[in-house]
Amino acid sequence: MTPEFYKALSVAALILTSTSASANSLRFTDAAAMYCPNEWAKLTSLKPELLENAKPLVTDPSLDPATSEAFTKYGLWSIALAGHVESVIGLQQKQERATLFATAIAFYEWSSCLPLTHAEEARVIEILRGQRPSLSEEQLRSIVFEAHEKYECMQFEQASLKIFQLDPESETFDADFNAILSTSLQECN
Repeated sequence: MTPEFYKALSVAALILTSTSASANSLRFTDAAAMYCPNEWAKLTSLKPELLENAKPLVTDPSLDPATSEAFTKYGLWSIALAGHVESVIGLQQKQERATLFATAIAFYEWSSCLPLTHAEEARVIEILRGQRPSLSEEQLRSIVFEAHEKYECMQFEQASLKIFQLDPESETFDADFNAILSTSLQECN
């Protein structure tokens, strides 16, 4: 995974697992099933252990339900995008490629189910502003959404959709895969 995805996961984990004396908790797996039940079921049929050992999501009970929900979705979305990127890149391995291919598609479908609305993005930024009041709106957005913006800027989704049209068992998969990556991915500043 790229440093931007690790950074996004770190921010999501920090926000979602910070505790308070009277915090409420929810298992990652329960939250994932709540937002995207079909996509989550497909993904966990391929990776049953996914998020099983993750610490519970902890939400501050002083937050309104919509803000808690926005943070939960943000954390899951970050995990889904990182899983999607990592699994697509993992297709370079020849071992168990058919399973990896199905997993990459399942991560993509799960991540596609989770994007935040503008209102949810604003709620995530507002909570982070409370934790980091010295940062500007632009700095906060950069911290929270950098990985997501790089994903879009690189046109990773478009490249993935082309890759998903390939036959993972084909003799030409490696060449076709590399050709798609070299011609479809865009460099971002």
